[in-house]
Amino acid sequence: MIKTWKLKKVEVVPVVVGALGAVTNNFERWIKKLGIKVRVEHLQKTALLGTARILRKHMSAEN
Repeated sequence: MIKTWKLKKVEVVPVVVGALGAVTNNFERWIKKLGIKVRVEHLQKTALLGTARILRKHMSAEN
Protein backbone atom coordinates (compact mmCIF):
# COMPACT_ATOMS: atom_id res chain seq x y z
CA MET A 1 0.00 0.00 0.00
CA ILE A 2 2.84 2.39 0.79
CA LYS A 3 4.41 1.91 -2.64
CA THR A 4 1.10 2.05 -4.50
CA TRP A 5 0.04 5.40 -3.05
CA LYS A 6 3.59 6.72 -2.51
CA LEU A 7 3.04 7.21 1.21
CA LYS A 8 5.65 7.57 3.92
CA LYS A 9 3.54 6.14 6.73
CA VAL A 10 0.47 3.93 6.97
CA GLU A 11 -1.59 3.43 10.11
CA VAL A 12 -4.21 0.72 10.43
CA VAL A 13 -7.30 1.73 12.39
CA PRO A 14 -9.33 -1.28 13.58
CA VAL A 15 -13.00 -0.43 13.15
CA VAL A 16 -15.04 -3.59 13.61
CA VAL A 17 -18.80 -3.87 14.07
CA GLY A 18 -20.05 -7.37 14.81
CA ALA A 19 -22.93 -9.03 12.98
CA LEU A 20 -25.29 -8.18 15.82
CA GLY A 21 -23.90 -4.69 16.37
CA ALA A 22 -21.21 -5.42 18.96
CA VAL A 23 -18.33 -2.92 19.05
CA THR A 24 -15.04 -2.79 20.96
CA ASN A 25 -14.50 -0.65 24.04
CA ASN A 26 -12.15 1.65 22.12
CA PHE A 27 -14.49 2.07 19.14
CA GLU A 28 -15.21 5.76 19.73
CA ARG A 29 -11.50 6.55 20.05
CA TRP A 30 -10.76 4.92 16.68
CA ILE A 31 -13.62 6.77 15.00
CA LYS A 32 -12.29 10.07 16.36
CA LYS A 33 -8.85 9.20 15.02
CA LEU A 34 -10.36 8.82 11.53
CA GLY A 35 -11.87 12.27 11.84
CA ILE A 36 -15.37 11.23 10.82
CA LYS A 37 -18.61 12.01 12.56
CA VAL A 38 -20.80 8.94 12.91
CA ARG A 39 -23.05 7.62 15.65
CA VAL A 40 -22.33 4.15 16.97
CA GLU A 41 -26.06 3.42 16.99
CA HIS A 42 -26.29 3.95 13.22
CA LEU A 43 -23.42 1.55 12.55
CA GLN A 44 -24.96 -1.03 14.88
CA LYS A 45 -28.34 -0.72 13.16
CA THR A 46 -26.72 -1.09 9.73
CA ALA A 47 -24.84 -4.21 10.84
CA LEU A 48 -27.98 -5.75 12.30
CA LEU A 49 -30.07 -5.02 9.19
CA GLY A 50 -27.32 -6.44 6.98
CA THR A 51 -27.25 -9.62 9.04
CA ALA A 52 -31.04 -9.93 8.82
CA ARG A 53 -30.88 -9.49 5.03
CA ILE A 54 -28.27 -12.25 4.68
CA LEU A 55 -30.35 -14.59 6.84
CA ARG A 56 -33.54 -13.85 4.87
CA LYS A 57 -31.78 -14.54 1.56
CA HIS A 58 -30.29 -17.76 2.91
CA MET A 59 -33.58 -18.98 4.36
CA SER A 60 -35.53 -18.21 1.17
CA ALA A 61 -32.90 -19.96 -0.99
CA GLU A 62 -33.54 -23.25 0.82
CA ASN A 63 -37.27 -23.27 -0.04
